[in-house]
Amino acid sequence: MRKKGSRVLWGSPLSAFALALLFLVGPTPAAKAEVTLEVLNPRGELPPQETKTLSLSPRVTDLAGKKIALVANYKEGAELFLTKIEEVLKQKYPTATIVRFRIDRYFQNFRDIAKQCDTFIHSTGD
Repeated sequence: MRKKGSRVLWGSPLSAFALALLFLVGPTPAAKAEVTLEVLNPRGELPPQETKTLSLSPRVTDLAGKKIALVANYKEGAELFLTKIEEVLKQKYPTATIVRFRIDRYFQNFRDIAKQCDTFIHSTGD
């Protein structure tokens, strides 16, 4: 909305003349200067962090006489799957001890399980 007493020049003959003059004469010398733009990456970059290489634990060669942990996560179906695995393990390795664990969703007790058993089978249900 226009203030009272202000002038609008776009509809006037003066504005048409100024546009025509700009078109015929061209841009001013300052407008012809070379422009350099720097494009930045908005994702940002973090410096590389020092990493620690971990090796895998040696595999158990035979399950006979071993303590085997069956670890179920908190989702449905994990316990049912491990029940079937337990049946097969008891038939194939009768001297093995089978211990059941159920972990919470934050996986806080894997180290404790590893200290108590020789090997484990982890099940993710859904």
